[in-house]
Amino acid sequence: MEFPAVGWRYGDSSGTLYYAGTDDYYWSSVTSTSNSNNAYGLYFSSSNLRVSNYDKRNGFSVRCVRQ
Repeated sequence: MEFPAVGWRYGDSSGTLYYAGTDDYYWSSVTSTSNSNNAYGLYFSSSNLRVSNYDKRNGFSVRCVRQ
């Protein structure tokens, strides 16, 4: 499975696209149980991979993946 690194936007009004071509975040369909304003997402770069919960206002990518 391939996920392109298209970059992301933070939950602010600047609209700036960060790290296009090098890093990316993708949303999962799982909302955080500890904070309903957050959802789980996948972050990756050339040297890092992590799953954590992030503020839903962030402009992360969405990819539909069939199981």
